[in-house]
Amino acid sequence: MAGELDMTKGALYRHYKSKRDIFDCIVERMEQGDSEQAAEYDMPEDDKESMPDQYKTVSLEEFVEYSKSMFAYWTEDEFVSVISSMAQEWIERR
Repeated sequence: MAGELDMTKGALYRHYKSKRDIFDCIVERMEQGDSEQAAEYDMPEDDKESMPDQYKTVSLEEFVEYSKSMFAYWTEDEFVSVISSMAQEWIERR
């Protein structure tokens, strides 16, 4: 992983304690992006089962626009693209 990020393992582990710490930071960053998208489109941050009353106020048009923005985020965001590529390479090596 360090090589793919163009840094040494030593430099990487000066910032992170373990592989799990790296993974947790990646997940946190992706969840932050999801939350920012939800806030930008004034959407509930959790699923419908957890927040049914909040979803009742969302129109179909609002939900469609939000869904389009999430699709763009998950397919066009540079950070997400890099992580997705790295994950795909890891899966293919297994």
